[in-house]
Parts: sequence; structure tokens; C-alpha cells
Amino acid sequence: MEIRFNPKHIMTSLIVVSIVLLTSGCKIKPPKPDEGPWVEPPPISSSILPVTIGVDVTAIRQLMESQLSTSHGPSGVFWISGHPVSGGTLQIGLHRVGGVNVDVGDNQLNWSVELAINNGRYDFEEKKAFGVKLKKHQDIGGAFRLAGNISIKALEDWTIASTTQLGYTYTENPWFNVSAGPFKTSISVGGMVSDSINSKIGEISAKVDQLIEDAANDPQNREKLDSLWRQAHRVEELSQDPSVYAVIDPVGLGLAGFSKVDDQLVIMPQIEANISFAIQDQAPNSPNIDVLPMNSSTVGQGKPFELNLPLSISNEKATALANDALGDQIVALGNSSFEIRKVDVSTLSSEALLIGVSFKAADIPGAALGLSGKLYLSGLPVFNTESKTIQIENLDFTLDTKNLLVDAAAIIADAKIVSLLEEQLIFDLSEEYSVLMTTIKDTADDKEIVDGVFLSVDVASDAVETFELLPRKSGIEVRAKVIGRARVDLKDLSILGI
Repeated sequence: MEIRFNPKHIMTSLIVVSIVLLTSGCKIKPPKPDEGPWVEPPPISSSILPVTIGVDVTAIRQLMESQLSTSHGPSGVFWISGHPVSGGTLQIGLHRVGGVNVDVGDNQLNWSVELAINNGRYDFEEKKAFGVKLKKHQDIGGAFRLAGNISIKALEDWTIASTTQLGYTYTENPWFNVSAGPFKTSISVGGMVSDSINSKIGEISAKVDQLIEDAANDPQNREKLDSLWRQAHRVEELSQDPSVYAVIDPVGLGLAGFSKVDDQLVIMPQIEANISFAIQDQAPNSPNIDVLPMNSSTVGQGKPFELNLPLSISNEKATALANDALGDQIVALGNSSFEIRKVDVSTLSSEALLIGVSFKAADIPGAALGLSGKLYLSGLPVFNTESKTIQIENLDFTLDTKNLLVDAAAIIADAKIVSLLEEQLIFDLSEEYSVLMTTIKDTADDKEIVDGVFLSVDVASDAVETFELLPRKSGIEVRAKVIGRARVDLKDLSILGI
């Protein structure tokens, strides 16, 4: 077989190949750096909600005053008649003078009331000559303050134990009048009255404790507690535009104690919950409902309202924002130009971001027809707490990219390109954060969660305690810890059986 070469065809082929090579220019394509190492971030902290239940002390005061009569005689607060004492019998009635004082301290409900003796008399017989006995009596008066301390404790199984202590102090020592000729004198009979009252105090205390425990441990109250626990596991739609959902997943419940705020008795059951917020079109899945936990005195430990908010920006969203800011920008490098064609943003490790820049450069020394390709840079993401933005610091070309640029076009490794990327690659989360905070404050405040029970949330605009930035494989997460106040007010006392 004879093979012949046509010089004309060979020349044409060489010209075509040369044109293709010349018009395509030089390509720079360093390898993409390997990802890692990745450190799995800790789970989002539980949000502590010290939910306070406020009961109007005025209602308690009115309730007690209705039980402590101002009437004299048998319909008063206390009445004994014909009670045997040394040398005779005693009759004493007690009635309330003024209002009932109610206060809270040291996890006790403290109350006191002024009582006065009415219809008090000491009946006795006076012996006369020849064995004659004359029936006589002396009027008895006096006043004292009756005080009660009710200690209420929730046990681990949520049963309520109550211990009541009653005591009194005389504000006017009991006395009766004695006539001695033209004069009258008052003789103290505090011992007589004390014996009579003391015989009733133990009986009254036992009745008060039994009354509180019977009311608190009513099976219906346990059913209400179970129902509230179940209802607390919920997905709550806070806003429709934008669609914001709160996922509330309680993990603990405990009773912290009592206090008084203004004129309210504030009971402090605290709910510990994992709370997350999602801005998305469809509602998240509801949390699984666990059985009512044991009462824990360690839940919250009296902490203020603490809300842990996860904010995030995905690699895809960061890439879109980067291209909006940098796409098609041209950077002058002396007599050369550098055009940014496309930017890719992704997380490189648990600490770093990777920036990929597809480019086209012209008038590059040593590359008459220009350069094109892709460069890789890495840097550290930093969260600006004031502007609520993610910025990149210590941005620099990767080692493989640097080596290629040294060999092909060192001019591209200009600091001006790095500075431009650092200035323009800013990811703004302020709107997302603002929407989330505004939505929480506007929709979660004074929200009726159960009939007669209202949730109030107070989150100050400057209440952020800390921000934590966590690069993850899918993007960058920022966790904000917000401090505020939350309370639940019982505006209908019938819920408590009052």
C-alpha cells in the first residue's frame, strides 16, 4: 500500500490547530482541595423557660376575708361558750378587724389578720355567808394578731404536701373588769384565753393542710397537668408572611418555688424545652410526646428566659449571594484585566470556607491570548455581632493555586483580588434575624395557650448574650443565645378551683 501526503492539506491542518490553540488561550485549573477535618457541632442547647404562674393576691385576700367573718357572736371567726376553766366558765367570740394581709416569702404563703374578742365573759359563783352562792360574771376584752405560714411542696411524683403553722400574738392582752368598791380594775386572763385558743390551733392547722392537699392532689388536677404537658409539644405557626414556625419540644418540668411580684403570688413551674424556629413554606414535623416527667427541682435553676436560635445560610444560598455581588466584575491589574465569571462558595472544614473563582484574564504577560480557568481560595468565616453578617478573614489562595500562578501568571496573585473578595463576600443574616425576633415578640406575647392561661414573652432588642458560628458540610450555622423574660398568667382563678 502506498501512502502519499499532500503538503497543502498538511499546511491547512497545522494552521487550523494553531488557530484553535491561540484562540483558546492558556488554562489554569488547580485541583480542588480535599474537605475536612469535620467536627460535629454540639447539639443546640435546651431553651430554659421559667414559666411563672401569677395568681392575683387580691383574689386570695378576698377569699380569706370571706372565711374570716367580721360578725360578732356564734357566726364570727371563733366562738366558745360555757367552756370550763378554773373557778367558772368562759365565753369568747372572735371577729376580724380590718383586712387580711397576704405576702410571700421563703417559699411560703404568709398571711395575718387582726382579731378582737367579742361577747367575752367569765361566769363564776361567789360564796356569801351561810353558804349562799351568787352567780356573777365579768366582761372580757382583748385583741391579737393571728398569723399563718403555709409551706407547699411538690414531690417527685407531683403530689402536693402542705404544712401549715398557725400562731398568734396579743396586741391587747385579754382582760376582764373587776369592781373593788368605787373603783374598777382590769385583770389579765391571757392564760385562760390562750388555753382555749391553743386547743383549737392544732385542729385548724390539720384542716388547712388537708384542704390544700385534697384540692391540689385532685385527680382532675393531674389530668390537667398531663394535658398541659401534651399540649406543650407542638409546632406553632407564628407568622404566615414570612412563614415562621416554632417547634417546641419539652424535655423537663419542675417546680421552683413561690415569689411575689406586685400584687401577685407567682408560682414558678419551669419548663425546659428544645425550641427551634424555621422559616419555610411547610410546617415542620411535630415533636414526639413523652410521658409526664418526674418533678425536678433542678430544671432551670431559676435561670431567666433563655432562647437558643439557630440561623443558617446554605452553600447554595451563599453561592447565589456571592455571584450577585461579584459576577462579571472586572479588576484592573496594571495593564492586565481580571474578569470574575462565576463564584462558588462552600464549607471546607469545621473552621474554613472555600471560594472557587472562575475567571478570564486578558493582556497577561507571557500569555498573549489571555488566561482562563478556576482559582481556589480559603479563609475563616467570622460573625459580626453588630451588623449580623458573616465575613471572611485571612483569605488566601490555596497552595496548589499559588504554585500554578507562580508558573503561569504571578500577576493574578495580586492582593487587589483578595481584597475585593473579602470586601464583597459578606453574607447578611440581619433580615432573617430581625424577622425571627420581631415575629417572636409580636406573636408570642400575650398569647392564650389554654383557656384562661396566657403566655407573655419579653425579649429586649439588645438581649443577645452570645453568637457562635459553626461551619457545617451543608453551609454555615450561627447560634444566637437570647435572654429575656417569660411568664404565664392565670387570669381565671376558677382554673385553680377558687
